[in-house]
Amino acid sequence: MPSGSLEAWALETPLATAVSDQRRSVDWATWNERANRLANALEHELGLAAGSRAAVRLRNRVEWFETGSALAKCGAAPVPVGTRLAADEVTYITGHSGAQLFVTDDPEMARAASSFRDNALRATILVGGDTPDGVLNFEELIHTGRPVPRVAGPPIGAKNISYTSGTTGRPKGAVRSYTPQQLQALGAIVATINARLRLGRDEKHLVVAPLYHAAPSFCAQQASRAGGHLVLHERFNAEAALKEMGRGVTSTFMVPTMVRRILALPEERLRTTDLSSLRALILGGAPFPAEMRAPAQEVLGEVLFDMYGSTETGFATMLEPADQVRKAASVGRALDGVDVLLLDEEHRPVAQGERGVLFIRSPMQVNGYYADEEATAESAHQGYFTAGDVAYQDDEGFLYIVDRIKDMILVGGANIYPAEIEQVLRAHPAVTDAAVFGIPNEDLGEEIKAIVELVPGETAEPGELIAHCGERLAKNKWPRSIDFLAELPRNPTGKILKRELRAPYWADRERSI
Repeated sequence: MPSGSLEAWALETPLATAVSDQRRSVDWATWNERANRLANALEHELGLAAGSRAAVRLRNRVEWFETGSALAKCGAAPVPVGTRLAADEVTYITGHSGAQLFVTDDPEMARAASSFRDNALRATILVGGDTPDGVLNFEELIHTGRPVPRVAGPPIGAKNISYTSGTTGRPKGAVRSYTPQQLQALGAIVATINARLRLGRDEKHLVVAPLYHAAPSFCAQQASRAGGHLVLHERFNAEAALKEMGRGVTSTFMVPTMVRRILALPEERLRTTDLSSLRALILGGAPFPAEMRAPAQEVLGEVLFDMYGSTETGFATMLEPADQVRKAASVGRALDGVDVLLLDEEHRPVAQGERGVLFIRSPMQVNGYYADEEATAESAHQGYFTAGDVAYQDDEGFLYIVDRIKDMILVGGANIYPAEIEQVLRAHPAVTDAAVFGIPNEDLGEEIKAIVELVPGETAEPGELIAHCGERLAKNKWPRSIDFLAELPRNPTGKILKRELRAPYWADRERSI
């Protein structure tokens, strides 16, 4: 059995708790048996073959890991789907990815799956709840599946797809496939990360960020491969997270907003919680304010690890505890096995200390975007890939992210792309054009701002337009505020000068993200 695999731990420590949520816990042996049963049912009853894909829209729960393991045992790959996405968005992802299965714990979404258009879906599977007509029940599939042991093989040649929205407003599928040599290089960089994070057999890893995001999923997988116990919270609550951390948690991944909310709890509550077991609090998803690093370490200990990366590049840099205050504005140095380039608009290297677009070459990076050669060409350069961030590097090799060339907005660590919001606003009969961008928010990092140009003679209220978005977009994509201009500023070719609109809100900020 491969070291660190589900099958290996099921043999070595079968009765040790492997995963628990607020509903139930499973030990390694039970997890493995249920994954075997589900894998056999998926293959023999539903015809799921190696190389196929399944769209998985689940909240943080034990079944997320049972489903992923069953798919791996079939040689199939999950396509993570955000639980906050609306039905139209889910329809696009399932169709574009060619997913043959749709697994969800939302009865309404399971019912809606029957109307998904232009897809290859063979079946929809519901986890929990009353199963609608035409939908399969997760537990019944496990019960009918044979308990014949199966072993997940290495994902050589498999095309794993993770979706990230693009500037066109449509999600883009970031594709990864590996050769044996690439898997070996990937293993080396992952081993380096795990060693620096001090992951061990006694790991108790708290999961409070959504598992459909790449970073919390990666961190949970590594803690699990170390033989640790995963503790899943369905959604983040500062009080509940701190209470759990006081029960022996050794590692967790959080976005900065979560840490801010924990630090805002009553001082007595923080002081009386025993956090001595915590070894690694991994930060990602958004910049962590420099002025908060020292107070955070005072409360939490020297346990902060900033990890910069993206869906396209994977983790690329690390800022370790010893450098948290000394290099407070940095995202750290490139990991061993990761190369970085800072290039100007003509793809020429910039001098040290100068700003350039950050390109990354790593065993973790994607091959490109699925069925989108144009988007791939825009982001790739001689084996490197960029998420569009602008950075500079100091004389010690520390990187500083200062801006982005794309219009992405970071709200509480979640990536929000303005183009699809603008598209929805333009669909309102009173709107002729719209510009959407991020403005500062002390709690979430950024919030969504829209400035709208109305059709001459038409009127609309901000609440009306926000309600219009609410019918078509996930809640975290709704504008927090909307202003109106008689005419949006444009360049000679007609493109909206969004930077002019955005600049006043960031004028007194060191960073523009």
